[in-house]
Amino acid sequence: MQTFKDQVAVITGAASGIGWALAQRCAQDGMKVVLADIQAGALEKAESKLRAQGATVLAVQTDVSLPEQVEQLMQQTLAHFGGVQLLCCNAGIGTGTSPIWSFALEDWRWLLDVNLLSVVYGIRSFIPVMIRQNEPAHMVITSSISGIVDADSAYAVTKHAAVALAETLDAHLRERNLPIGVSVLCPAFVKTKILSAARNRPAHLPKGPPPKLSAEDAQRARQEANALRAGIAQGMDPAEVAEQVLQAIQADRFYVLPHTDWNDRVQARMDAILRDLS
Repeated sequence: MQTFKDQVAVITGAASGIGWALAQRCAQDGMKVVLADIQAGALEKAESKLRAQGATVLAVQTDVSLPEQVEQLMQQTLAHFGGVQLLCCNAGIGTGTSPIWSFALEDWRWLLDVNLLSVVYGIRSFIPVMIRQNEPAHMVITSSISGIVDADSAYAVTKHAAVALAETLDAHLRERNLPIGVSVLCPAFVKTKILSAARNRPAHLPKGPPPKLSAEDAQRARQEANALRAGIAQGMDPAEVAEQVLQAIQADRFYVLPHTDWNDRVQARMDAILRDLS
């Protein structure tokens, strides 16, 4: 996908963070932008800001954990713009770092619904449309560096799965010589509100009971939470991430790892896998 002007971009989690940066960057290149987010107020503000900048915008409040709402997002996009050339499945949530045996089933379901199954819903609703269009198109799946390096949390489990899903989609499209590219975005620390995602937890996904932790595990969880907050506070500007994503789309590049200082950890994981095979 080389041309952006007048093309249609659909972005989930678009009212803040990386999603908002992607929306702004797409609008700068003359794309028509569909903003999807669960936060009604933030979504309205994002729509107003883009319109004030002269962009062509459609805002659709969407709970990506519900397949029928993702399908409705697709239907409204087609009704409004007639097609879609870029889909960014960017919505995601973060949770605590307690041991997975103490992680509530309700929290597993929330994580899996938003971080993994929402992407499945996006693929099922939008990729057939892109195939029928038979023109250059692209899908971006936001995972995390936690989906590439060693998994260390329930969150990382879902992000590893998102990478595998993106790899599978890319393979199936290429096997059929379809003009649809795929990129998987795997950032490390970015200045977003991901740690406050609980504010958007839908009623149909109730919160599970707090984990029963030993004093040692509770202390470790507090330390890890503090480290995460500090890393995010000092993280990369979302606009820098969005710029790299747009470059990757034009280059038809699959892996997008904005934080090159994590490359050694990626290499260490690959080396450890190969050592275990030898």
